[in-house]
Parts: sequence; C-alpha cells; structure tokens
Amino acid sequence: MLRAGSVGCDIGKRNRGGGNSAELNLRLLCGFFESLHCHFIGCQVEALILLEFFDKPVDDSLIEIITAQTQRRLIEQKFSSETAEEDIERFYNANERLFVLDESLLRGLFLKISNKSHDLSDIRKLYTRQDDESFEEIEKYSIRNAARCEFFYDNWRTVAEIEVLLPPLEKPLETMLKDNGSFEFKDEEYIYLLNVSEFAPKGGIEPLDHARSRIRGLLINSNEVSYMRKIKEDLYDAAIEKNRIIFHQ
Repeated sequence: MLRAGSVGCDIGKRNRGGGNSAELNLRLLCGFFESLHCHFIGCQVEALILLEFFDKPVDDSLIEIITAQTQRRLIEQKFSSETAEEDIERFYNANERLFVLDESLLRGLFLKISNKSHDLSDIRKLYTRQDDESFEEIEKYSIRNAARCEFFYDNWRTVAEIEVLLPPLEKPLETMLKDNGSFEFKDEEYIYLLNVSEFAPKGGIEPLDHARSRIRGLLINSNEVSYMRKIKEDLYDAAIEKNRIIFHQ
C-alpha cells in the first residue's frame, strides 16, 4: 500500500429593494428552491434564513448571490455524483489531443539528509524500495535524521517542483530521468536522495489519474447550460400552473 500525498519532515453599501420587488424576488427564490427539490437534488436551505427574509427588508443583490451560489453548489453535487468513471475514461480516450503535457511529471520519493547522519548506508538501500515495511523504516529514519522527506508515489509532481529542492545540477533533471530512476546528489551539508517510480515526459499524454479531476469539471460544465435551462422551464411551468405569473395586456 503506497503512502498518499507526502510525509512532511521539514526542519528547517448595497441598494435595498422596495417591498414589492423584495416580495417578488423572494417568491422567485423560493420557487427556484422548490423546483430544484423536484429534481431530487440533495441541498437543504436553512428555514431560519428564509424566515428572516419575511421580517426584514430584502436586498435584491443578496437574493441574486444566494441563488447563484446555490445553483453552483447544486450543479456540482448533482453531476459530481452522476459522472461515472467510464464517462471520464471515454472522454479521455476520445480527446487525447487535449491532454498533451506542457511540462514533465513524476512520482516517487525525495529525501534530504545531513551528510553527518548515522546509518546512511541503510537509507541508501531503503529509499529505492516500494513496500510497506521499507516505507515505515524510511519514515522512522526521516523523523530522526531527515531535513525533508516527501512521499509522492500516489501523486504526480512537476519535475520543476522537485528540481528546486535539489542542489545545482550539471544538467537538467529531466534529461537524467530518461535514463535512470534513482539518484543521489550532494552538496557541502546534505545528501539528496530521489527515487522515481513513474515519469511522464513533456509532449506526452497526461496520465489519466492526473487529468481526472479536470475532466470531471469539463463534463460537469458541459451539462450545466442544458440542465439549468430545464430547471428554469420547470420553474416557469410551475408558476403558470399555480397562477403566480400575471400577464399585463
């Protein structure tokens, strides 16, 4: 079981609407929530908040803000749960051109250790291993000796993010990653150990697990316009049915 994320060891004035306008907007807002409820969306509106509107002047812009924020939250709740993994994978496979990397990514482990630390030979053997027992030993060693320790086997990092943690290099780290997976660098005070489990080069296709959250957002946004149009149509139809709309001739 890989460690998630990293194990940190750093040492080192608004205008108020009139009564009729406020009443109309409040009805529209309540109708909006009612219509959304009919779509079986799990969002609750605090009853006390709505009751306050009946006793106090209602700021029109506040109504708009609440409606917009609620709309966004409901959309995210609905489509986040309805966006299946197969939809994400299908979009990813059909649109590879959208996922060309403009910077290289990697996964792995980074350690920065004082060159005066004890048992350096042991950690040199451990840091290239990717099993639970070795991870535990590395964590214990890091607590005692490491100036910095980061596990990112489960999370992609850019090469640039990792390179700034290293001492000055003779050549770019990215060029080294094409030929090797384990590295040791030194300066006058520290030893830097880097073990790379996966490397995704610039110009290649972005890994699915790195692109997944962005794809989910794209799919949610693509459904938003049609979904909200349907909500507004339902709201209008319900208002007509309940004689809440008055047509002036």
